Amino acid sequence: MTLTAKKLPIEGDMALPGVLHCARLTINASDCTSAAVNELFDPDTDVFVGDIRTQIATAFTASTTLTIGDSDDTDGWYTAAQIACTTAVTTGLWKSSSDAAYGGGKQYVDGNVITMTADGLTVGQINILAEYFVVPPSQ
Repeated sequence: MTLTAKKLPIEGDMALPGVLHCARLTINASDCTSAAVNELFDPDTDVFVGDIRTQIATAFTASTTLTIGDSDDTDGWYTAAQIACTTAVTTGLWKSSSDAAYGGGKQYVDGNVITMTADGLTVGQINILAEYFVVPPSQ
């Protein structure tokens, strides 16, 4: 199965410039194509993504690796070690991408899609949260 990227801002959402918005995905191993690039979020031009947060709801098998990035840097948001997808989160806390290459956020201006590269998928579930805002026009 191949994922269809969720548009940012979310269609029908009143995305006022400069106002923080969130979009959430819950992805099961069966929702993705293993050994492939799966599209997560498709930011419109002038969307600033401040953080991508992850939470492993159900641990993936030991051979699974996940990275989150885009076509500029396939693990710009999370490396496989940062996601640590073989350990479920029992505290309810979300991981922040602050230690990653895009830790300070990234402004999308060219229609670049945020992706997850997955390998060795059999079981597991990950929650992914994108925190973003529309960049106000210059005056």
